[in-house]
Amino acid sequence: ALCFVVCSASYVNRSKPLHPTIFKNNYIWIMASVICLILVVLYLSLSVPLKHLEALPWYFFLYKILWPFICLTINEVVKKQEIKDEVRADTFRKLEFETRLGMWSPK
Repeated sequence: ALCFVVCSASYVNRSKPLHPTIFKNNYIWIMASVICLILVVLYLSLSVPLKHLEALPWYFFLYKILWPFICLTINEVVKKQEIKDEVRADTFRKLEFETRLGMWSPK
C-alpha cells in the first residue's frame, strides 16, 4: 500500500514535476492516502501475528521502505521524458497547423 500511495503522488499532476506541486491543493489525494495507509496498518495489525513479523530479516523492512521511493524516482524520470516528448509533439502540431493555414490563406 505504501508503494501505491507514493507512486500515486507522481500521477496527481501528470504534466508537471512532482516537487513543486505535491501538496498544493491536493487535499483529496492527501486524505485518500492517509485513510488508505491507516486501513492497511489496522488490517495488518489485526490479522498478522507479531511472531511472524519478528521472523523476517531486517533487510526485508529496509527494502519495503526504500522500494516505493525508488519507484517514485523512476516514475519522475519517465515523466520528465514524456513531458519532453509532448512538448516536441506540440511544437510539431503547431508548425503543421500554421503551415496548412498559411497555404490556404488569401494573399
